Amino acid sequence: MTRTQLKAAPVTYSTGLKEKIASLQTTDATSTVIWTLSNILEGTTVWIDCKICAQETSDAERAGYQVSGLFYRPAAGAVTQQGSTVSKFTIESDANYDVEFNISSPDLELKVTGAAGDTTNWVAIIQYFIVTDS
Repeated sequence: MTRTQLKAAPVTYSTGLKEKIASLQTTDATSTVIWTLSNILEGTTVWIDCKICAQETSDAERAGYQVSGLFYRPAAGAVTQQGSTVSKFTIESDANYDVEFNISSPDLELKVTGAAGDTTNWVAIIQYFIVTDS
């Protein structure tokens, strides 16, 4: 039996893995954009994985999340989520805290929500890559 080694061709249809770090402070229970992937082009698919940590400034509350999603924008179409957001884990000391993906086509937003009366510091590590149809 002969083994053949395959050589990978240069990938021209992907951005490669990108990583971003975002942070902000919330002071109430309003859903707030912590990070935006702007202007997703037609004919692209985006895989995104986010790890988010929150700490209330009086040290009374905290939360941690890991969420993933698959989003695409067809030709002449709007950004759409394929399936549902996958929550790998959610750990909260206050059930009012939350994270979510929000589509504001052609943009994709990561939003965080604190609790009423809480000043909360948020940090997110966002990893994503984009595959195009050309």
